[in-house]
Amino acid sequence: MALLVACAPALPPVIAGGEHRSLTIVNGVPIIDVTLWTHGSGEPVHRSFILDTGATITSVTRTTAIALGIIGRAPMVINETVPGRRAVIPRLAFGAHAHTDLAIAIVDMPARRGGYDGILGLDVLGHHGLVLDFPRGTLAVLEPGELAPQVDARRMNRVPIERTATGVLVISVLVGGHPMPAIVDLGSPYSLITDAGAAMLGPPGRGARAEVEISGVDLGLLPFIASDDPVFRRAGFSGPAVLLGINSFDERVVMLDLPASALYVSRYP
Repeated sequence: MALLVACAPALPPVIAGGEHRSLTIVNGVPIIDVTLWTHGSGEPVHRSFILDTGATITSVTRTTAIALGIIGRAPMVINETVPGRRAVIPRLAFGAHAHTDLAIAIVDMPARRGGYDGILGLDVLGHHGLVLDFPRGTLAVLEPGELAPQVDARRMNRVPIERTATGVLVISVLVGGHPMPAIVDLGSPYSLITDAGAAMLGPPGRGARAEVEISGVDLGLLPFIASDDPVFRRAGFSGPAVLLGINSFDERVVMLDLPASALYVSRYP
């Protein structure tokens, strides 16, 4: 009598090269260690930042700015609602690359993001290849051109990714069988759907659940919060659209090759 054993699909192989570090999820968001250099003494310090593909600019809290001797200059408004001040960090290291004289924002973080020192945005992340390996709990940071040759096409699907005029990352998805644009925001612990998108899935309500597919990869039945959040307007979306937060990619490997305008998602969790 033959014994049949079901085997879980193999994960994509670990990407070689670059810098590998632990990927820590705290309160539903990815936290990473970033090295900064202060004004005056020039001493390196380590701070905890949220890795946020939904942020177009890197920012630090007021407390962090004071501790590092960073002085805010001209006032600015982030995401149309958050007041802040422009500033410059002499040097910030992420991966093997150091970003010098980096323009940042000094802001008061929203309450749900309290306890962290800053947010690492696309102005830094966009220069690297990123591998977020949620099953193994690791993050790999690679230089441009290092990621694509190592992608295992048998286990990963490539998804073209675009940046809107306002810098938002957007891909095309199927939500409940309906094509919609999707904002990729790995700094958000939850996923959103516009009211128009939610209406396509069922009766009006504060939330919705729907099967989501990205370039042939079935992400499964995902929960959404129905909200016409300002992020959709900033991306230029007035109709059905979604924002995919980190909860959309549980137990998967996600690779972001922003210099090559590509997102890779593992086919199986």
